[in-house]
Amino acid sequence: MKPRAAVLALALWGTPALALACTACKNALADDPGAMGFNRGIYHSIVLMLGVFFGLVGFFIWKLVSLARQESGAGSGR
Repeated sequence: MKPRAAVLALALWGTPALALACTACKNALADDPGAMGFNRGIYHSIVLMLGVFFGLVGFFIWKLVSLARQESGAGSGR
């Protein structure tokens, strides 16, 4: 094992709390009301972002379908 790798391994082994979880994950496990509000805020922001994403995808699919219907209707009507 190289000396740098050994020093890094010892440094990470000495600080397991830093390597276990990020701040958001640690707050998720806490029982205080502040952490619960933080978790609820993260949940709502994820739901909002997914809603915007699927709304945009749905809009573009609807627009493509409506354009395809117009093209097929215009070609067969004449």
